[in-house]
Amino acid sequence: MQVSSHPEADAETAEAFAFYLERSERVAEKFLNELKFATEKILRNSQSHRFTYNDYLRVNLHRYPFHLIYRLRGHDAFIIAVAHDKRHPHYWKSRIED
Repeated sequence: MQVSSHPEADAETAEAFAFYLERSERVAEKFLNELKFATEKILRNSQSHRFTYNDYLRVNLHRYPFHLIYRLRGHDAFIIAVAHDKRHPHYWKSRIED
């Protein structure tokens, strides 16, 4: 299984990283580690997370107020959003192509 992401999800990651980097390099690095851990959770057990909308699933970061929204595509996963918990809950739906 491979994990890929929407360009806007990549931009959300970069924006959050920059936010945390302004506060502390250590905090920013821990944020990236949490993202990596969440991605590994998808790889290990992709179908065990709860559905958030149709066939899109959600995995939460533990120490940061973010979650990944993803969809399985065959044997691969596609992350459509790296969403903040307090942001409008379904803003990412506009990214759905099918």
